[in-house]
Amino acid sequence: MAPQFHIREGESAKGDGRFIAEAFDAAIPHLGSIGSSAQWGSDPLSTTEGFSAKLEKAVEDAEKYRLTGEGDAVTALIAEAEVPEGEEAGLTSGPGAGAVAGGKFPVAAATVKDEWWPEYIKNTLADKIVGKENFAYLHILISDFRAGKWRRGSGAELVAEVKERAKKSGKKTLFVDCWAGNGRKLVGFYLAQGFVHVDDFSVDRPGKGPFDGALLRMEL
Repeated sequence: MAPQFHIREGESAKGDGRFIAEAFDAAIPHLGSIGSSAQWGSDPLSTTEGFSAKLEKAVEDAEKYRLTGEGDAVTALIAEAEVPEGEEAGLTSGPGAGAVAGGKFPVAAATVKDEWWPEYIKNTLADKIVGKENFAYLHILISDFRAGKWRRGSGAELVAEVKERAKKSGKKTLFVDCWAGNGRKLVGFYLAQGFVHVDDFSVDRPGKGPFDGALLRMEL
């Protein structure tokens, strides 16, 4: 049976920024195992200076915007798996490790920004985004491989939640970009969620080789 998910707003007090950073690190071995190590490399992303702090700040900024309306229009969402009574589940490592019996624990996260483009998209696909208004951008979508089977389906659940929230707020379009390597498997995931391909792009990464990606959109 597929897990059931509860989606909540990200909270600094619950360590959600740290959770997102750890989820990125947990994805590195998995990506290597499926031939996708070129996506983010083989080293834990938390070893990159400022990486974890940036994610913690993203959650803080989302909280501030949600509670006060001040700052950048950003939303942070956490998907928690519902563990039925009588079963145990949990993360296999990190500060949040441990079993949960008949409760909830975080397995995935997303961040969304309103009226925002990443610099690498503006620098490579400027002709594709001119005139686009009243949109949201799915900036981060990550599930935690430490959660095993309990993470399965959480990415699609978050995409559906992001879509509904964007529609309710009057957005007309939802954009996302992703890595386009290894047979375009990740592109295929987003196509299956209802996105359509806009164009491909490539960004130079000193010391790591190019990041070959794809921009996608979903009309709401």
